[in-house]
Amino acid sequence: GWYPPVRSPWHSRRRRPSRRQGLYAVLALVVLAGSAVAAPRAWDQLSRGWDALVHPVNASSAQNRIEPVSPPPPAPEDPAAAGGVAPAAVDTGAPAASGQITGVTASFADGSCSPGKPCAVRVDVRLDPSTVGAVTWKLNVYDRCTGEVREGSDVTIPAEPGRDGVYGLSRATLPDSPALAVAAITSVPAVAASEPLYVPAENAVCR
Repeated sequence: GWYPPVRSPWHSRRRRPSRRQGLYAVLALVVLAGSAVAAPRAWDQLSRGWDALVHPVNASSAQNRIEPVSPPPPAPEDPAAAGGVAPAAVDTGAPAASGQITGVTASFADGSCSPGKPCAVRVDVRLDPSTVGAVTWKLNVYDRCTGEVREGSDVTIPAEPGRDGVYGLSRATLPDSPALAVAAITSVPAVAASEPLYVPAENAVCR
C-alpha cells in the first residue's frame, strides 16, 4: 500500500547562519558605507578631470595663465626725423695724458647738470709720483650746436711731493643750449684733458 512520506526532523529546523556568512555580511555593509562616502568625492574629481580635458585653459588657474608680454622699448629718436640736427663732436685739443700727468677725470659733483644753470664738476688729476708742486686746470664749456667754447678760470691745487694725484671742484654756469659738453683742461705741470661730459647725456638735438 501507499504511505505518506515522513519529513525528517533535520529539514524542519532553520539553519543558523554560519560565522563566515556573518563576516561576509558585515564586510558588505562596510563596503556599501564606504562607497556612499567616497562617491561624491570621486564624482567631483571626475568632473574636474573632464573639465580640464574639455577646457584646458582656465582663466582662474595661475598655471595655465599666459602673462602679457611687455612692449619693446621705443627706438632712440632720430634727430633728422625729429626735424633737428645731430650735435657736433667735441675736440678738446689736448691729450689724455702728458708729462707727469697720467690722466684727468671729470665727473658731475651733483650727479648731473642742466642747461642754463650752474654746474659743479669734480676734477681728479692722476700724477706720476714726483716733485710736482701744484696742478692747475680750467673748466671749458662747449656748445655743440654753435661751436662756441667758454673757457673757465684757472684752479690751482697744491701737490705734496710723492703724491699720485690731486682733486678739486670747479664751477661754471652753462649756457641755455640744447647740446653742451664740459671738460677739464690742465696747464701745469703739463697739458692734458678729461673726457667730455655731455649735457644732456644722450638724445641731444640741435634745432
